[in-house]
Amino acid sequence: MGEVPSAPALLFCAAGAAAVIAAAAATWQVLLAARRWLILDRPNQRSSHVLPTPTLGGLGIAAGLWAGLAVLLSGQTALPPGTGWALAAVTGILLIAALDESKRSMRVGEKLLLQILAVAVWMSVGGPRLEWITLPWLGRLELVGPWSPGITAFWFVSLCNICNFMDGIDGIAATESISVGCWAAVSLVVAGSSAAGLPFVLAAASLGFLLFNFPPARIFMGDVGSFLLGGLLAVVGIVGEGEGLPLWLFAALLLCFLFDTTYTLMRRALRGENLLRAHRQHLYQRLVLHGWSHRAVNGLVLLLNTILGIGVCATLEGYAGAGGTCMAAVAAGLIACAIWIERGEGPDRA
Repeated sequence: MGEVPSAPALLFCAAGAAAVIAAAAATWQVLLAARRWLILDRPNQRSSHVLPTPTLGGLGIAAGLWAGLAVLLSGQTALPPGTGWALAAVTGILLIAALDESKRSMRVGEKLLLQILAVAVWMSVGGPRLEWITLPWLGRLELVGPWSPGITAFWFVSLCNICNFMDGIDGIAATESISVGCWAAVSLVVAGSSAAGLPFVLAAASLGFLLFNFPPARIFMGDVGSFLLGGLLAVVGIVGEGEGLPLWLFAALLLCFLFDTTYTLMRRALRGENLLRAHRQHLYQRLVLHGWSHRAVNGLVLLLNTILGIGVCATLEGYAGAGGTCMAAVAAGLIACAIWIERGEGPDRA
């Protein structure tokens, strides 16, 4: 296993504790303010909740993230050049969603423009971009010309929207962020990178928020939270590619969310449905409609992510066969789950 040369364990613990405490405290304050000013997510026929619930909890995640990063930076823990200022810029831009969401829900075009602006600023102020992609069996594929900014932007915007799509039941987006963040941090340590603090702090900030979002949720993260988580996970993937964690392996950690989103979009497209219209047809939502509790679905995601994390670390350590087996097992499980749901619903349901 590699060593993290500039980030001792004590500093990591302090950063994680700061992130959890700050996120929890900030989320609690946002919860009180949202109740007072009636900034609520009101249920409709496509919602998974039945009572108006405070939103904008993503502000708490932002507070926890920067509390943790402040501790890491105070200990001179190195982030890749340009990452700190670029992260600050991206966080500030994505927080614009909170201003709009406090009055009304953003339109699809507005959300997309905000995400494009965030990644454009990320690259323009010196944030790292995908200059190559390491592929299994093929090695490093250099991204020349417009391919580098184009694929970087596509990756960033895609994860922002995937996290937004998957934030449909209590706790699931935060649970994903915690587990993926922790396994990404471990994977970067295995790769000998000093950038492991970034995903670890993201996981800790998400944990502070989850204290109030755990089923039954007292507050939702809102678009500002899902955009922030998606954008930060995209950043971890970009940074990881340059630090010894290939993007395809990081994407493997996100397999549950990637599979659900891809399957759902393809299914709806084949059925001729409007892909931009809100719905409850994601696999995780359909599990709830089948009688699963929100906690059970979150537990399943956590279990599958644990298997994926073990597989990714095994691959990095040189045990590609064992790692591939873990990832293939999760993929098979997801496919089996989709088949079970489809058969259980029959042709005329959902």
